[in-house]
Amino acid sequence: MVEKGYAVAFDSNYLIIRDVPYLDNGRRLQTGAIVAKLVFVDKDNVIQDDHQIFFAGSVPHGLDGNPIPNLGGGVTVLALGENCADVVVQRSFSNKPRTATGQFPDFYEKIESYVGIISGPAMELHSANPYTFNAAKDVVSNWERFVSRHAEWLLSRIANFARTPSSPVSLYGRAEYLCHRESARSLVESRLAVFAPVLEVSYGRVSIRAQKTCWGSCSRSGNLNFNYKILFLPAHLQDYVIVHELAHLRELSHSARFWAVVGSVLPSWRSLRRELRGKGML
Repeated sequence: MVEKGYAVAFDSNYLIIRDVPYLDNGRRLQTGAIVAKLVFVDKDNVIQDDHQIFFAGSVPHGLDGNPIPNLGGGVTVLALGENCADVVVQRSFSNKPRTATGQFPDFYEKIESYVGIISGPAMELHSANPYTFNAAKDVVSNWERFVSRHAEWLLSRIANFARTPSSPVSLYGRAEYLCHRESARSLVESRLAVFAPVLEVSYGRVSIRAQKTCWGSCSRSGNLNFNYKILFLPAHLQDYVIVHELAHLRELSHSARFWAVVGSVLPSWRSLRRELRGKGML
């Protein structure tokens, strides 16, 4: 999530995502925070408490000026530590994924889903961006209590990263981008031509960029952006990126419905997603 750009922090057993944009009842841009509970089952593993989140902010509204539907929950109070005293939880939200377990696959998908719902209208109306890369200096203090209580788990995660070979796609710079941009465009457009009819979607402008943190994106207006480094992925992962972004033309958030769309074309999307994350970009 840090690589994606989320303003991540920790407070004891809570994951906190600051800088979450949303619309208030006057369609004005506001910023809130998402809080999710971390449950440690042992020194190496953490799980979700449930599918719900806490929210520091007023009621998020849609483009029509009405409260965003399908966000159950209600007014609540949650006491956080002094390091996150600026995060004042006011309510809880519940948007249960349509999975066999009723849980999100992981914390990343949980946050992505809720941010898509809460921030979507603000992203559309004000071009707001939840990816602020704002895990800044003050976040360090939030780690102190977390690290002291879960040092063994953190060290095991660090060891796992150390054992993972670095991906060569992170070594390319602007010169390589300019050199490979049109080849990447040709590849992307050829695969879009294959999968768009299968998913029965149409798209707008296609851009090839040199993003640092993602392989692709889809705007609410139907424009698609792809990282030129897709050119260097294996063919099966290239197709996953293409299908992933095309699926957003039917479901913008990473909801259960979205993954059902992806799975209709790529039944093995879970293993493909894990493999792509191993490339160091997502």
